[in-house]
Amino acid sequence: MRKFVLTIMILLPGLPLLVPAEELSREAQINIIRNYMRVTGQRQKIPVAFALQEEEPLVPVKCGTAAMLDFVQNRDKIDRALMMSLGAELFVRPNLDLVYDSPGGYFKIHYTKTGPDSVYRASVDSDFDGVPNYVESVALIADSVYNHIINILGYPEPPSDGFYNGGGDDKYDIYLKNLDGQAYGLDYPDSTYIGPGLRQATSFIVMDNDYYEFYVWDEYNNRVYLYRNRPLDAIRVTMAHEFFHAVQFGIDFLESELEPLGNNVYITKRYWMEMSAVWMEEEIYDNINDYYYYLPYFFYFPMTSLQQFNSYSDPHPYASVVFPIFLSETYGRDIIRDIWLRCGELGRGPHFFIAAQEKIDSASEGAASYASAFRDFALWNYFTGPTRAYQAPAGIGYPERANYPAIPADSIDDQSVYPAFVYSKSNPYRPEHNAAVYLRFTETRTIHKKYWVCNEGSWEITCRDTSVILSDTIVCDSVDCAAFGCNIFRQCDSLACDSFYCDTIMAPLDTTITICTQARCTDSTKVTRYDVYDKVDSTMLISLGYDSLSQPWGLSVVYQLDEYPDSFFVVSYLMTTAPNRLNNFFYETYLPDKYRSITFIATPASTDILRYKPRETMLFGYWVPEEGELDSSLIDIPAAVLYSYPNPAVISEMTTDSIIFRFQVPTDSTSFTTEVNPKMVVDIYTIAGEYIKTVEKIVYEIDRLGIAEVGWDMTTANGRQVASGVYLAYARLFSDRLHTYSQKRSILAEDKVKVAIIR
Repeated sequence: MRKFVLTIMILLPGLPLLVPAEELSREAQINIIRNYMRVTGQRQKIPVAFALQEEEPLVPVKCGTAAMLDFVQNRDKIDRALMMSLGAELFVRPNLDLVYDSPGGYFKIHYTKTGPDSVYRASVDSDFDGVPNYVESVALIADSVYNHIINILGYPEPPSDGFYNGGGDDKYDIYLKNLDGQAYGLDYPDSTYIGPGLRQATSFIVMDNDYYEFYVWDEYNNRVYLYRNRPLDAIRVTMAHEFFHAVQFGIDFLESELEPLGNNVYITKRYWMEMSAVWMEEEIYDNINDYYYYLPYFFYFPMTSLQQFNSYSDPHPYASVVFPIFLSETYGRDIIRDIWLRCGELGRGPHFFIAAQEKIDSASEGAASYASAFRDFALWNYFTGPTRAYQAPAGIGYPERANYPAIPADSIDDQSVYPAFVYSKSNPYRPEHNAAVYLRFTETRTIHKKYWVCNEGSWEITCRDTSVILSDTIVCDSVDCAAFGCNIFRQCDSLACDSFYCDTIMAPLDTTITICTQARCTDSTKVTRYDVYDKVDSTMLISLGYDSLSQPWGLSVVYQLDEYPDSFFVVSYLMTTAPNRLNNFFYETYLPDKYRSITFIATPASTDILRYKPRETMLFGYWVPEEGELDSSLIDIPAAVLYSYPNPAVISEMTTDSIIFRFQVPTDSTSFTTEVNPKMVVDIYTIAGEYIKTVEKIVYEIDRLGIAEVGWDMTTANGRQVASGVYLAYARLFSDRLHTYSQKRSILAEDKVKVAIIR
């Protein structure tokens, strides 16, 4: 514990070995000071001239540590007059009048019972010892977190600040202070560049005093306050997060990546610090799941790099917690500790990716690498959400995957029109380095390929009631026919036969084809001779073009069986690359009739951090040369509420117990539905406007015609049967696409429908 207050100007040296020596621009200095003031509860002091026009955050800022580190490590480059003009308070330790030592002897809790920093329910003191119950609970939580991280998981203790001149003890200091809703908490580094390699720092924690202000938005654009009635859950996850930062500071507080933005502006990216600190929240407090609020910022942006760190308030590094969760689930939880300790051994960062490569290799006994692990990680991310979580093949997926967001439709390149030529440089679906791209081929059953009939012997078909005898018939492609030594006189399709002998077929089994002979027989017939035509099966060539890397790209191919749509299986590859080539290629041939979908998950992941350039992507394209057939009757059908049936619903004549509301899912110019998982919602009212019930359904399997249905069982919200009469139904069809920020679905179609019930 520090018994006196020191200014940051005295305690903190600069950072000449991590940040370039150039002077910071005025803009960069203002940004650093402003962020520092926000996370330390000084936001209201920022002069209007320096304030930003900011939108309210969609999720709370979980941690202010990165903003504090930016301030500490750039302090000697910040103009003191500029700092004073912004009104920044330089005293880094809050001046609180009360202290309480934790029962385990590890922590000293600083708090107050008066003023804006007063702790939650300061007057509640069940044991009448003068210490609020809330403070005693904070102390118990802190001891529990210490025990788990240090004694159970085996991390080294954070450095003690007891060596300072002027007194103090070895207990770790925690301050409970009003942070004005700007961060759950933060870890202050005070004495920096100590210990071996000058990469350690002592620190103390500041946490919000009551967690009253923190909220998220619901789907109706209303604020939902997270911890007003349960602040101790916020204390739990914040304590786990911030104390793990203190442990990190004892290993290597310089584990970070520096990204130049130009004009002497730099971002110090601490993605490994943050994602692993959120991992520690889940490790200790598995049932709180505060990190769920941040996960959309990972799953909705799968092509965004794991290296992205735009600022301390960027939710993506918090959402990237799924990567250390994947590592710990796959290789055991000790791998997170081992990666951190290796980062410390390697010296000043950034060393996360190199350390991860070494520890993955060690934990798997050489069977895996960082590239293969990231490939499997991206595969796990495909099987999340309420539907795909239950379709995951055995051994694939997070324990809590059903509660995670699914990768939305507009973040997956869905290809249903063939041929498909998507060049890598013009492809909008291109991943950043250390990210993933999802390419899904659907409607592959429309693909056909030309085959020929080789004639050697006799076979009889009926055409225009005339018996036509062909020789022994072998169905093959051009290469096979050449191998059989067959004489193919001419090649043609089913729409352009002439008087020459023409024997092209363009369809798989049980579809209509035309066989032409010298007699110009042009009627259609069915291929039903399985003994002869057992080789008739369309094939689909897929070629991927991708960028070069120093390490192989990962590739998972996910097959969804057509006969059993909930059954998936996976084949995985590592795609090597030739150096200095803009495009490398992967070729494979598939049987499109066998699968409902074929999904490619490609991951340009490597330990070469310099391959990541913000907002620049890796090259990725593909080519499918085969043709597909479109249904002209299904082109550009608009969304609509079609009708309800039966209407009127005569109970005595009904064979089901529900009234069905039918919707039309819109189709595009290629005859395929534009929505993957639309949502149907029907609100039922009496004619007088009294609410009865809401029925809703997300459509996971859409009819080829785009028809979707939801049923009302003619009961109220309480389960009681409604009486005979006329009811008003407000029916809506919502898009499958959630708005990135509001998390709302847009309405595709809506209508009011009257339904009559006769009992």
